[in-house]
Amino acid sequence: MIARLPQRLPAPPAQLLRWVLVAAFFLLWAVIQTWPLVLHAGNSLSYWPVRPEDSWMNLWNLWWVKHALFSFSNPFHTDLLFYPQGADLYLHTLNTVDAVLSIPLQLLTGNIILSWNILGLLLFAASGVATYALAYRFTKNDAASLIAGFIFAFAPFVVMRFHGHWNIATVWPLPVFALFLFRFQERGRWWDAAAAGAAWAIIAYTNLEYAVDAGMFLGLFLLYWSLVYARAREWPRLLPLWRVVPIAVAALFVVGGPLLVPALISIRRNEVSMPVASESMSSDLGALFTPSPLWGPGKVPTWDLGSLQHFPTGDIENTVYLGITPLLLAAVALAQVRRLSHVQVFWAAVLLFFVSLAMGPHLYLGDNKDFSLLGLHFTVPMPYQLYEKIPLIKERRGIARLIVFGYLALSILAAMGAAAILSWLRGHYLKLVPLAAVLLFAFVAVEYWNPPQVTARLETPAALVAISREAGDFAVLDAPLGRSTWTLGGTQAGAIMADYYQRIYQKPSLGGYISRAPNETLFWVDTPPGIKYLACPALCPARPDADDLNAALVQETFLKYRIKYVALHYVTPHGWLVGGEELKRLDGYIRTVLGFREVYADSAFTLFADPDFPAPDSVAAP
Repeated sequence: MIARLPQRLPAPPAQLLRWVLVAAFFLLWAVIQTWPLVLHAGNSLSYWPVRPEDSWMNLWNLWWVKHALFSFSNPFHTDLLFYPQGADLYLHTLNTVDAVLSIPLQLLTGNIILSWNILGLLLFAASGVATYALAYRFTKNDAASLIAGFIFAFAPFVVMRFHGHWNIATVWPLPVFALFLFRFQERGRWWDAAAAGAAWAIIAYTNLEYAVDAGMFLGLFLLYWSLVYARAREWPRLLPLWRVVPIAVAALFVVGGPLLVPALISIRRNEVSMPVASESMSSDLGALFTPSPLWGPGKVPTWDLGSLQHFPTGDIENTVYLGITPLLLAAVALAQVRRLSHVQVFWAAVLLFFVSLAMGPHLYLGDNKDFSLLGLHFTVPMPYQLYEKIPLIKERRGIARLIVFGYLALSILAAMGAAAILSWLRGHYLKLVPLAAVLLFAFVAVEYWNPPQVTARLETPAALVAISREAGDFAVLDAPLGRSTWTLGGTQAGAIMADYYQRIYQKPSLGGYISRAPNETLFWVDTPPGIKYLACPALCPARPDADDLNAALVQETFLKYRIKYVALHYVTPHGWLVGGEELKRLDGYIRTVLGFREVYADSAFTLFADPDFPAPDSVAAP
């Protein structure tokens, strides 16, 4: 039986204090779960040593959205990466909501790394508070709702993504969306449906894949409650329920239209390469019961298929541990056969639906989908095979990421189970209730324990900051040059470093790393004389060719594209070696063929400048 508190609400000051304490509780746990990040918040990020570029891209996202809004530009198109073509960002993981929320912090601190770290902690707390509010709606039990908030906010899947996939780790809008749907179901007020639609739009601005998942959640919500009302012949409740669709969809497009409409048009016109998610990025049945690699003393997660056909359990893409305690609490909630409510069945259906989709087209167990029984060899097809046939929504990157609404369902079911246990104890062993609540929370916290996190100190080179203060319209080339999405033009190291350094020098960069771009834009770096050699100095045996060695032609090309500086990088911002002997050859090429002069050098990079670059406003645009 689920414990319920008296219906009379506490006085407003008491309500406010309660929410402040709940927020403080989750903020404290955010500090604990990301420890020791708070000690280095001004200059370090939580990151994956095997894949640091996603953190650098997200730093660029925060900087770019602020820059675009303050210059009254469209934040969904940039000319500062992939110069001179630029790139649309409608299908890029721009994470617009986090970027906008970071602007006050950027203005206040003047430190984008500190701004993100503060915001990241606040987002964890927001996820906990929102899930607490959703769970409390069903349980009216504070302790059980705190457990739910902890499960969703600090799920191993979420904390893993905090190291690089910030848009995927930003999950607070999901319980807000669900909360307003249930408010509309109960009260039938149009503004609750509109609020659900607005939350849906916020989800879209954060992560388009989650917006698709929210649409499926809404579909499950309508289907399930329609069946409940139809079976009970509660027609006065059934018809008004469907009013949520036009109201929520209208609010979704009113608030999210500036992103959604161009994104849908771009997909429809095949303007960018949209590879369908690979089965390699699906989950594994065993992964649901395998603790995160960050658990306990922790180890560095992997992101490498190697010779495998499936990302292994414990990989960044396959960390989906549900937890034994949360599953047992959910089982308690569902074991009350005689008192099983429609709400419990609904959340169980949500859990099953999204977990089964996250398994991908075939069931994997032990990173293997081929099974044998009594001499028969077979695979087990999964519902995702139907999902991947649906236009538009099949265009997603990681299949295992479908599990996020499953985590939300698990957190609510676990809260119901915890509330049932505490309610029973209250009637039989009242004095044990506080201890039981603490123990239940402790069991979950131990299973979801994440510290210490891996952090990396990031530097801001003064020589590049000085470029940002220079007048004039010119570009910077980070060498080796690269442009990257799913597809690569040039050198990967150059692509990812362009994101990190462009926000520092703040001038157009020929390189960049974004989520989606037309292939012709990526491969443009293989065409212009000189530029194509800087893009492929090691793996293209025919380079430099005759055009690359024609000093007059190359210098004319660099002047055409207003390239004033070339930064030749030896190590990435987190210390990886960029190359070997080919970098020495590039150094000589830049000095002799380009005729650029060294203006700064250290162990990380050498900065070259064109000594004959025209004065500001004297160079025609390309």
